[in-house]
Amino acid sequence: MSTVKIAGTERLLRDADAPWIRQAVEASARIGELPCVRVFIQTGNVSMNLQTPNCGGGTGVVAGHRIRRRRKSLGCGTGRA
Repeated sequence: MSTVKIAGTERLLRDADAPWIRQAVEASARIGELPCVRVFIQTGNVSMNLQTPNCGGGTGVVAGHRIRRRRKSLGCGTGRA
């Protein structure tokens, strides 16, 4: 299941149409904030979290290490990005 969350409101990625995205971004702009946008993609063996820099609280280095270990286990070279 893949989702997108903008300024605290979440939808399935397939339901995140342009009008909803525009409304969520404009709502943040009206209160003078940049929206926090997070996209979570999960399919098969892949789980990926993406977010805008203004969200804060990211997973940082820990996620990077997990990704490198996974790439190594899949035989993708040294595992370096």
